[in-house]
This record gives sequence, C-alpha cells and structure tokens, in this order.
Amino acid sequence: HSVQLTDEAIRMRLSNMLTGSAENVTVPPILPRYLLVPRKGKVEVVRALDIPGLDTYRRLTLRLRNGAFRNLSSESDWWEVTERCTDTYPFPFLREDKQACTHLNLVIFNEKAFPQALSQITKYGIVGLYTTFALVIVRLLRRIMAGMAFTIMYDDLPNVDRVLQLCLDIYLVRESREMSLEEDLFAKLIFLYRSPETLIKWTRLTDAQLQARR
Repeated sequence: HSVQLTDEAIRMRLSNMLTGSAENVTVPPILPRYLLVPRKGKVEVVRALDIPGLDTYRRLTLRLRNGAFRNLSSESDWWEVTERCTDTYPFPFLREDKQACTHLNLVIFNEKAFPQALSQITKYGIVGLYTTFALVIVRLLRRIMAGMAFTIMYDDLPNVDRVLQLCLDIYLVRESREMSLEEDLFAKLIFLYRSPETLIKWTRLTDAQLQARR
C-alpha cells in the first residue's frame, strides 16, 4: 500500500523535519488494522471488520531521531513511528491494555496451512480432498476384500462333516497302504473343490439336521 503526499503543507513539514527544523509530521492514513495472510499470493486488507466512521487505514506520526547507541561512538539516525490512540482507536478490544498505545498493533488472520505432504491434495480444494479420501477408502476395502469371492464357498459351507470324513478316510487308507483306493478318494476330493456347485450340494444339511436346529 502506498500513499502519495499531495498535501503541500505535509510535504513541506516533512522536508523541514529532514533538515531538523520540525519535530514530527503526521502522514495520511497508511497503516491498516486487519490483514489477511493467505497460503499463497499477496497479503490483503480485511475490510469486513472496519469500524463505521473510521478510515480503513490509520494515520501515523513520523519523527526523525538522532543519537548514539551503547558501545557505538558515532551517532545514528532512526525513525520513530507512533499513532493516535484512544479508547476505541485503533482497536476497541485493546482499551484495557495500557501498553497498547506504545506499539503499532496489527491483527493478522493467517489461513490454515496444511503440511507439505498434503499440499498436492489441498491445492485442489475441498472437492479434491473428499475425492482423495473416497479413493483411499475404496482402495482399502478392495485390498481387504480381494480374493474373498474365491474363499466364500470354502468358508461358508453349510456342513463340512462329510468333507472332513472324506479327508479322514484318505489318511486311513494311506496308513493301510491301499494306494489305489487312496487315489480314488483323493480324486473325489479334488473334484469337489473344483466344482463349487457339487461341493455346496454335498455339504448341504440333511433334513434331520435341519429339524434338529429348529
């Protein structure tokens, strides 16, 4: 923000202050009250919080000082900047702070910045954030349920007693060294697991078992 000094009296007083013939000069409104600092771009002045009857910017009083600092033998020049301060100016909520008038106060609103790792997501806004979240959930569910369709027919069999008995018979004939019978039983077991429809029919509950469960 810049202000052109078109008032000839102010320009003359400023010139006199630089030459040492004037103590201070009050410049036109130049300092804002509220600033918005976005994540990217330029700092903006917040006008929604302006006080009715007061300018958006504040007047400042400039004074050129001269003197020596500690541990320095030479003198230096510096600017002293102050502003008019009352109970309601520049901020009504600072009226209880006695030290508020001794400093230049600014209220700055900073937009929330996400971590650098999420910057690629947040730059697309809230829609991009929700879309990314939905994609992550879908991928997690797909990973959890991957291959489940191939195991449902084995995990949800109605009654596995007959399949278990077939496996026990295979172990029994193997111990009896009846290799031909073992081959037939093992082929039957492989056929069952290669035919889900037959496996479901073979493990279906009998009428007696259904009546017992009721």
